[in-house]
Amino acid sequence: MQIVHLPPKALAVLWELVSHAGEVVTKEVLLSTVWPDLVVTDGVLTACVRDLRHALADDPKTPRYIATVHRVGYRFMATVSGEERAISDPELPVVSVHAQRIVESRQAEDFLVGRESEFGHLERLLAKALAGQRQMVFVTGEAGIGKTTLVEGFLSRIADRYGPSVGQGQCVEHYGAGEAFLPVIEALGRMGRAPTGGRVVEILRQYAPSWLVQIPTLVDAKVLDTLRRDTQGVTKGRMLRELVEGLEALSAEQPVVVVFEDLHWCDPSTVEWLAMVARRPEAARLLVLGTYRPVDLMATHHPLQTAKQELVAKGQGVEIALGPLEAEAVHAFVDRRLDGKAANRSLGAFVYRRTGGHPLFMVQVTEYLARGATAVGDTAIEQAVPQGLRELIEAQIGRLSVDEQQVLEVASVAGVEFAVASVAAGGLKSASAVEAVCERLARHGQFIEDRGLSVWPDGTVGGCYGFRHALYLDVLRARMGAGQRARLQLVIGECKAAGYGREATKIAAELALHFEEGGDVRRAMLYHDQAARNALWRGAQQEAIAHLEKALKLLRALEDTVERARQELSLQIALGRSLMAVKGWASSEAGNAYHRARDLCQRVGEPLVLFETLMGLFEFHLVHGDVSVALDLAEQMHALAQRAARADFLVRAETMLGMALFYLGRFLEAQ
Repeated sequence: MQIVHLPPKALAVLWELVSHAGEVVTKEVLLSTVWPDLVVTDGVLTACVRDLRHALADDPKTPRYIATVHRVGYRFMATVSGEERAISDPELPVVSVHAQRIVESRQAEDFLVGRESEFGHLERLLAKALAGQRQMVFVTGEAGIGKTTLVEGFLSRIADRYGPSVGQGQCVEHYGAGEAFLPVIEALGRMGRAPTGGRVVEILRQYAPSWLVQIPTLVDAKVLDTLRRDTQGVTKGRMLRELVEGLEALSAEQPVVVVFEDLHWCDPSTVEWLAMVARRPEAARLLVLGTYRPVDLMATHHPLQTAKQELVAKGQGVEIALGPLEAEAVHAFVDRRLDGKAANRSLGAFVYRRTGGHPLFMVQVTEYLARGATAVGDTAIEQAVPQGLRELIEAQIGRLSVDEQQVLEVASVAGVEFAVASVAAGGLKSASAVEAVCERLARHGQFIEDRGLSVWPDGTVGGCYGFRHALYLDVLRARMGAGQRARLQLVIGECKAAGYGREATKIAAELALHFEEGGDVRRAMLYHDQAARNALWRGAQQEAIAHLEKALKLLRALEDTVERARQELSLQIALGRSLMAVKGWASSEAGNAYHRARDLCQRVGEPLVLFETLMGLFEFHLVHGDVSVALDLAEQMHALAQRAARADFLVRAETMLGMALFYLGRFLEAQ
């Protein structure tokens, strides 16, 4: 029996169909049963049925499992074993239904060639992990070299044999680097929503409650409130330790595989977590796989570069570097894709010569030949196929209908993974029309793939799709003018902000990017400020600094008013505090932030905020040895506390006075 993973809603649809095998189940019944508390469109149901057919390798034109009853609903055709209801037709296959064992099918491996050595290496590393020796593995290579294909093929191979708990997280360009622990939280969320996710949630609640707070959809409201109270003030160090211990506990019950895609875009806090996982000496049946592009790490001086080098040097990490495919592998791929046609050998040689064995380029050229039906022996074949990968992608986009091109262009602005509602916000088409286009493209394997459902807090439900490769986004975005991209960024940002409502703060980094590139400086600044607060809540000071600095840069473009001064004051104090946490009290950047904050306090007249500012300046000057200046600041704090009649401020001020007097040698006064 093949074990396949399915999204929960697709699984629920399958269960309803199987429970009424042989009968027509109407769309209305399926929608009311599977989505009882939501208003969803037929397109959502269609997407679920498409997932099921994909998993069962069921052709809708000649179905063996799920038949469409036009405009009415669906009928499950196969005989069901272990059920009271069954179809007696001996011509139909028999299907054993075990809900917890149905998962998403991965068919990419059918065309995976030339990587047996790498597969063997991964399987040996997995064997070590299964024996309790944790493994940290980095799969590296240039864009399009096949990193994701290798990892997904490996996951497909081990799913049936070992049944691991798998978590996958995607790092996102632009806002990913500023969203603390973004891929880690995504991976945990997927583990918690999997068929065996109940046990994952139990272990997180016991060992890593601060992480469960980050994924509120995994627990009910009462539990979430309790967790928030219990984890108030949690430090970053504790968060890192909690999750490592939680995954170790989970691995004692079942193997754990965690995959992070595109680590060259990840945040510094995720790098810290990876290093901690790799360095722990305790036994754990844990395999962590990460993909990245080395060139991008070097270009940005990313902290992962140093961390990876140290881990590999100490035997705590392994790098699997991918290169181009050999000629025989290219021939094999072309032969499979073109169904063993006699002319494939000549085409295989051409594809290898044109692509140099670059996997993504190889796939694109072969698809171009397959769809264009270029005849072998045609002397124009060399001219017919574009020379470069980007030119080839552009040519393939040009073959699409105008509607398909427009939807993809808007989607490229929405992000590497996008909701249908975001694309519909572009104003070109209705949500149902966008859904139909996306469904068609995904079904044909063109540019995007189905990623399940997107459910926003305001109840908006629709399909979720993702680009099959980041290069597609680059080419699609380049087709649009700067003004068009800015307009789309703005309307997509507004759509997401409205859809999330009060919960928009949870996607602050994403919204900050949309509004910044859309030219809405004020809202971009506000969401960068909120993104910094989110990072601080997770103890991620470096990410907070990045957002605060962006917010301050944007703020300078606004009109110089008292309100702007108040906003800058808040940002400068938060920046000074974070800089001291990362770089120490003696940080000159922190000193500059606090000095600027003091000037702003004098302008806006905020005595309570002035106290915090003086405290920061006191710490800065004290560690610099400017004790007399520090004493003067402490005296100002003391006077301010007395005027405000704040006992808590008075205690802090007198403590600072005592410290300054002590370091000046005035011991009696310090007492």
